[in-house]
Amino acid sequence: MRRRMTGGEGPVAIEQLSLPLLESLVPHVRDACGARLRLPRGTTWLRLLEEAGFAETEATQCGKEAAADLYARVGAGRRPRTLSALDDLLRPDVDEAVRTPCDVVLDPMITARLS
Repeated sequence: MRRRMTGGEGPVAIEQLSLPLLESLVPHVRDACGARLRLPRGTTWLRLLEEAGFAETEATQCGKEAAADLYARVGAGRRPRTLSALDDLLRPDVDEAVRTPCDVVLDPMITARLS
């Protein structure tokens, strides 16, 4: 079976996967199972964090997206060369994003503060 999967030259790249290849593997399948993952909604996260003792919880804009957007807008020649300089560049936008409320029904990021 390994030779069939690899063609003898290493693992099959995702681009090489095809229905015929997968069908050829059926006789080698011994067992299979499936799972359905269900994650809590934004309103549930807010409630759980409050129950866990966080003083403030709110649905907010995403700090990671704010940082990525700003970093992409800064030209390669102007990007910071140290972690400290990167922090100085990104922190104001990230701080603003995580303080900007967002509708919880959109399942946004949740910002929680202990005090």
